[in-house]
Amino acid sequence: PPAGTATLGTRLGMATDVLDSHTAPMTDQYYQEDSQATTILVLGILSLVLCQVLGPFAWVMGNKELAGIDAGRRAPENRGTAQAGRILGIISTVLLILGVVFFVIMGIVILIAAAGS
Repeated sequence: PPAGTATLGTRLGMATDVLDSHTAPMTDQYYQEDSQATTILVLGILSLVLCQVLGPFAWVMGNKELAGIDAGRRAPENRGTAQAGRILGIISTVLLILGVVFFVIMGIVILIAAAGS
């Protein structure tokens, strides 16, 4: 700063060398896209506990998140969270399909039984 200009350290009443000794170079890497891993995990959990219709969304979003991580567009630290949400979405989707198949078969059985009596 120009002479006579107060720096952050002097405004706070600190010596500037104290501030300089505690600042590290920025090493965080920034990615092109924000991670949606937490959203995917929440969708996966909700699809298993409350509403299985959310399962396919968690599955598809998880696939896209993992593809983004593999392509380097998203942070690799979130891979485990995205993978867990994706797996929960797959489980929920399978349970949803089994439930739909069960109700269709039961409907057919009821219709056949009603027509036979």
